[in-house]
Amino acid sequence: MFYTARSSFNTAEPGLPVQSFNSANMSAGNLLVESPQISSSTSDSIFSLGSILSNLTISAPTALEVVKGGPVPGASVYVGPEYFQTGLNLSFAQGVSAVGADVFILYPGHQNPADSFTATVYNGTTMLGSHTFSEAANSYAFAGVSSTTPITQVTLLYDGGFDAATFAANIAFGTSVPNLTIVPNGTNSVIILWPAPATNSYTLQQNSNLATTNWTTTGYAITNGFGTNFCTITPATGNLFFRLRHP
Repeated sequence: MFYTARSSFNTAEPGLPVQSFNSANMSAGNLLVESPQISSSTSDSIFSLGSILSNLTISAPTALEVVKGGPVPGASVYVGPEYFQTGLNLSFAQGVSAVGADVFILYPGHQNPADSFTATVYNGTTMLGSHTFSEAANSYAFAGVSSTTPITQVTLLYDGGFDAATFAANIAFGTSVPNLTIVPNGTNSVIILWPAPATNSYTLQQNSNLATTNWTTTGYAITNGFGTNFCTITPATGNLFFRLRHP
């Protein structure tokens, strides 16, 4: 599923870490050339060690550019490919369920007309889907995606009629933690629900005493339907606590 608004993305995928580039050292200029790949192990004159979040690698075919100034509120620094009409790759060694970023198209002279770019999503070499996002003049677009199949790469590409490229900031990524919901089910019975199938890798555990660590996989039957896992607890007597564990 693709998202064009960060608010909708955050509602569907809450609590994800966000990579900002505002801490980059831009003292040498407003446009700096960086190596073709940066990650949490990068340590150079622009990015200090650990300033890029773990499990995120940002790359371009030849080199990256780090640019100061852009249209996104609160974002002062952006990263994109050095050469026009080449892709900006956001890669994840451990696959994630959701990725979102603020993106704008950088033109020569920092013009910013209305235009569009494409986000292509991969699991390994398998393309999961693509979507074209539009940005208004002198503005930017939010590009978000979620998938039940792990995402290992998102490529942002401008291939329009100008010498331009996509630059990104505020990159959210990861797998949001699902919530358990407990609802009454008639007399002396409750139903426990949580999202599926994105959370099928989670195990429902139970414990009768929170003062102990005696969490065990539940013995109650779990049913999947309408995008939800659920199980019925009957009779609902005594104290019983539940949690989801991953992996």
